[in-house]
Amino acid sequence: MENIQKVTPEQIREVARRYLVPERLNRVVIAPPGGGPKPAPAEAAAKAQQVRAERLPNGLRVLVKRHANLPLVSVQAYVLGGSLVDTEQTAGRSALVGEMLDKGTERLNAQQIAQYFDSIGGRFNTSAGRNSVYASASVLREDFPQAMAVLAECFTRPTFPAEEFEKVKQLALGAIARRRDNPHQEALELFYDSLPPTTPYHLIQGGKTETVQRLTVEDLRAYHAKYFVPGNMIVTVFGDVDPEAALKLVQQHFGPLKPDPDFPPIDFRRDNAIPQSITRHKQTGKPTGMIVLGYPGVGILDRKEEAALTLLDAIMSGYNYPGGWLFAELRGEGLVYAVDAVEITGPVPGYFLIFAQTQPEKLDVVVRRILRNVERARAGQITPEEFALAQKMVVAMHSQENTTIGAQAQLAALHELYGLGYEYDKTFEARIQAVTLADVIQVARKCFHHHVLVTTSPQPTEARNPKLEIRDKSK
Repeated sequence: MENIQKVTPEQIREVARRYLVPERLNRVVIAPPGGGPKPAPAEAAAKAQQVRAERLPNGLRVLVKRHANLPLVSVQAYVLGGSLVDTEQTAGRSALVGEMLDKGTERLNAQQIAQYFDSIGGRFNTSAGRNSVYASASVLREDFPQAMAVLAECFTRPTFPAEEFEKVKQLALGAIARRRDNPHQEALELFYDSLPPTTPYHLIQGGKTETVQRLTVEDLRAYHAKYFVPGNMIVTVFGDVDPEAALKLVQQHFGPLKPDPDFPPIDFRRDNAIPQSITRHKQTGKPTGMIVLGYPGVGILDRKEEAALTLLDAIMSGYNYPGGWLFAELRGEGLVYAVDAVEITGPVPGYFLIFAQTQPEKLDVVVRRILRNVERARAGQITPEEFALAQKMVVAMHSQENTTIGAQAQLAALHELYGLGYEYDKTFEARIQAVTLADVIQVARKCFHHHVLVTTSPQPTEARNPKLEIRDKSK
């Protein structure tokens, strides 16, 4: 307080003259598509660089894009895998492989790898998703060549040290044990367990205690030898790079990989049908009620229907922020703490899920309200105004996604791996605009039949039969 009182007008003017200058200006604009300020010619030229796609002689796909606005480079490598290749007996295997990629090579140990990226202020991550195992690095332009070498070494020549494996395994088992402490994860695990074994979504990404305990270092080495082959792999380099130089580095570090002519393409044709509705309830010690309701959805390869289901999601629960029917009714009346709908999908057809958290005594009424809104969609009770608003919302919100070079590289890599093409995201707005209200109603009628309904609460009573909860489908 004493120092504040001593400040004079001239001191304030001096601070303004020193700091409020154009060279220090950093401007952020949030605007509808096409409504923001136009970039300077040099910036526009840098942004206009196209993705360059190449295939090495060994079959490895490479995507390179020069984006020179910032002196940063994102390097990423992916292989198809995850739940697509795991089984009920090996669930969690892909996740362990992903966690172990940066834990040692013949030349570098885990500490040296971590220290290298710390020393250059870079970020390095290896992990597994539902459909892939990947490594990614984000570094300054001048550190790109060495970072590429380290990433390639970890991705293609990991040694899976036994002592590091035991550490990672114990961490994985700890994460599995902590699921029961999280009401949301606990309900989701019960939901996944209830899905048909024909679908990879039946598997928990991190595995189960019994499956992870059985896994050995040799299991991980066998997985790596089988799936980390050039024909099942893609490498991306996005950022402030010379495309020719970047391609030469990829060739240098990934070119020596031997192709596997007998590697069978991973099959995306998996049945996600739910033959009959399933209702399961779990009594827990937590003072909250959880609901997970899931219907068979579509895959991202079903391009038209996937776009229609995206709009149906927006109508029912908003898009990237709470809204829609479910939020307005359930949250608006104070019946839930949270409610949302989401598509869990990929190259294999997935599921349309509705989540809710509520007070235990309100569990049944919330289930009834959710099912009533599902029937509302099946009945086609969507107004043209709701449909038009959803289209505008989805297009506008999507234009604000994937703005970093890392996010763009990831999207391009996964779309290419899945067979959609690395430029597939450019068609997003056109695909959404091409959907009609009739298309949305049709996809609702296709998907909203048999379901899996999972509830958890402190009460031991089973959730009631959903069919008995719907009295008047027109309301």
